[in-house]
Amino acid sequence: MPQAYNKLAMITVTYNSSKYIERLIKSVEESSIKPLVWVFVDSGSRDGTVRLLNEISAKSSMNIEIISLKKNVGYSKGLNIAVESLQKRDIPDDLLLLVCNADGYFGRGSIERILTCYMKNGRVGMVQPLIMGTNGRIDSAGNLMSLSGITCPNYSVTAKNFFYISGACFLIPLKVYLEVGGADPDIFMGADDLDLSWRVMLRGFELKLCPKAVFFHYGILERGISPKRMEWRVYSIIWTMTKCLPAHLIVFATSLCFLIHISASLILSVLKEDPLYIYSTVKALFRILKRTKLLIEKRHNVRRRVCVNDRKILCRMSPTGLVLRMALRRYIHRGRD
Repeated sequence: MPQAYNKLAMITVTYNSSKYIERLIKSVEESSIKPLVWVFVDSGSRDGTVRLLNEISAKSSMNIEIISLKKNVGYSKGLNIAVESLQKRDIPDDLLLLVCNADGYFGRGSIERILTCYMKNGRVGMVQPLIMGTNGRIDSAGNLMSLSGITCPNYSVTAKNFFYISGACFLIPLKVYLEVGGADPDIFMGADDLDLSWRVMLRGFELKLCPKAVFFHYGILERGISPKRMEWRVYSIIWTMTKCLPAHLIVFATSLCFLIHISASLILSVLKEDPLYIYSTVKALFRILKRTKLLIEKRHNVRRRVCVNDRKILCRMSPTGLVLRMALRRYIHRGRD
């Protein structure tokens, strides 16, 4: 058995996840690879998630740690809390972190394939399995992004130029996670996976898709576009672009991103007869403006660590028209389901 198999820890951030958690844990128990420790960080669930985790942990042969928080701190902070807890343990220096959402489960043999994919490649920073909806359709073979800030899942397992890894499930070495500064706690939800992937690439690491490994994701079919989700999405994308883009592209790209999203929010406001979509998009912009000083500091910390030519990363971006077509295809499929 490859040595890396004995240096795996898992992290799952939960929030009202009692409906899914048993299926996820069962899929890992059925795997031939078990983590040294599996850290669950619960962000103030009110549906009995923590109670259920404690019951499962008492019966499971796996080493499960449960961190229960009083309020929802968001996905990024949850990841950082889990990593801080792991660092207090006696862990290998080359520990690998397998992060997965609570509302999904691994296909048979997928954990083994993810680890094998990581070991076969050189300077790999993150590895993602194929993300499948429980309807049997591919939901993410990596994710696409245009310079205008439009993002959408990639559906082609043969495409090499996807831009970022899906946050639903990915493997990242602990050293890489710490080297890039961990997840950004100022992103509550939205583009936390985009932000982490981009900073990993800026440090010269590669992103890899492992199409033979599968993570089935329930949440894909159940999430809608609420005004609050729209607000955090716009905020986190513009926040990330401002941190990571080369200086000469920031004004053009972020302005175009805001114009496209305000147009989309106008359409949604008309279709759903809810003006909160426009309000939420504008609110996202003002949220960023109020935190300009912090954003400048974060940008400085990110850009001073860049060790790769920006052109290499920007070449991975897709044309806006292509991403919009892919996004439209996604919502058509959702409607049929």
